[in-house]
Amino acid sequence: TTAWNDWHIIFAGEGRALEQTKHLVHELGLAGRTHFLGFCDDIAGLLRESNVTALPSEREGLPRAIMESMAAGVPVVGADSRGIRDLLSDHCGVLHPVGDIEKLRVALERVIYSPALRACLTANSADRIKAYELRPLLELHQRLYEIVAFASQINAPALHAVVAESPTGPRVAAPEKVLVIGAALGSLAVIRSPVIRDFRAAGLEVLTVASDRDAHAEATLRAMGIRYIHIPMARTGIAPVTDGLYCLRLTRLIAREEIGLILAYTHKPVIYASLAKAFARRIHHVRCFALITGLGYAFTDDQQNPFGKRFVRRAISWLYRVGTAHLEGIMFQNHDDIELFGAQALMP
Repeated sequence: TTAWNDWHIIFAGEGRALEQTKHLVHELGLAGRTHFLGFCDDIAGLLRESNVTALPSEREGLPRAIMESMAAGVPVVGADSRGIRDLLSDHCGVLHPVGDIEKLRVALERVIYSPALRACLTANSADRIKAYELRPLLELHQRLYEIVAFASQINAPALHAVVAESPTGPRVAAPEKVLVIGAALGSLAVIRSPVIRDFRAAGLEVLTVASDRDAHAEATLRAMGIRYIHIPMARTGIAPVTDGLYCLRLTRLIAREEIGLILAYTHKPVIYASLAKAFARRIHHVRCFALITGLGYAFTDDQQNPFGKRFVRRAISWLYRVGTAHLEGIMFQNHDDIELFGAQALMP
């Protein structure tokens, strides 16, 4: 439409649909106003030159792309899905139904046509994003670590010894081992590095588990004095043999290393870490905590394969119910996930 005549679309990043998208742009005759930057390490500079950010994702955890746009004063149009909704609700952005291309077009045109709307969204999002600034986040993480420390009977804030009950009364155990479990090694080495560093600074030995290999991330962990154990896992869907072996290897690792505290995040590590902890019952002082960063692909709508998605969702829901019964605590990243866990009785 005429509203788009002076607008340019910029794609930052890479992905499986990149070549298909480039071909579609060429077919539509939009090559002159569509730009593919590939991997981009100057997001702040890109946002300074942008007027609107669009994120029509089917699923997200807590999308940093939106948070960075809000912090930079760039209004956002996003899909009405978990994670995105948490950030853009209450007129902090414009939401459209997931997968509805026509509604996405209408939402973008609303923002493009109206400088007043853009100014309103920018002002509202500036207030919302303050809750995600460094100081409040550090305070929240400090409280989180104190909760984990207390529930694990670790002597907070020193975090270096476990108080265990014995027939002769309380005793102080040897320094505890902590196991941090995630799906992708890259995010584990970067995003979880603050809590890992705090554990190390407290004198605890930290082991990490992920399902892939990444030479750079492994080197980062080694430089921090962290042991990395690679345990393969099918990160999506239900794979009984692979998932069973993953759970078995986690159980053996917990028993062999006498792990005292487990922190797991993303859906499969949470489920199978909790089950592995239950199987390794002979280590009485082990505690397991979960960080729910999203529920996974099974909890999104799939019009192409609704039966298969429903089957996987039911299976994972059952595994959640069984696994969360063995957790000492669950921490949620998104309000929608808390509501869904409660509505579907996925936790005790």
